[in-house]
Amino acid sequence: MIPRSRTLFVAAIALLALAPAMHGQNRPAPARPQPQRPIEVPPAVVVLQIDTTEGDSTRTIIQRDFDFGDRLQPLVLDSMTMAEIWTPGNRSINFRPLEQTRASFVVRGRPTASGLHVEVFNLKGKLRQEAYFRLPRPPANRLATVKDSLSGVLRARGRLTQNALAADSV
Repeated sequence: MIPRSRTLFVAAIALLALAPAMHGQNRPAPARPQPQRPIEVPPAVVVLQIDTTEGDSTRTIIQRDFDFGDRLQPLVLDSMTMAEIWTPGNRSINFRPLEQTRASFVVRGRPTASGLHVEVFNLKGKLRQEAYFRLPRPPANRLATVKDSLSGVLRARGRLTQNALAADSV
């Protein structure tokens, strides 16, 4: 049998060791939830039509790059609203239809003889930034150039495959 004084001593030690844990359960919950930091929404950008051809690829590439980045978000508008804002060839941009959207900036690109002139406006019509980008001229007969480049690539890949197969069989 264990002496009674030793049992009381062990019980007192256990009580002292568990006292902070038992006291923590009786704390009142905070009165108000702590405020959370707001989620930052990137500014929306409208990219105006650049080329008059169907399926404006330059505009699509710019919108895709904005979408894949984390600083800007492209705002895609319907064709009627885009025609109201600006059509290629006009000098002025109508910013009024954009007041009802959450757009912050407008990007306008215009083809030049040597490349592309890109301008960024805020919704008040103030030019914020502009730049000229040089682009290579497409050849007059694109089909022959594409065929020639593909045949060279296919020849090189064929040689690499043959060499890999020969090395593997040895």
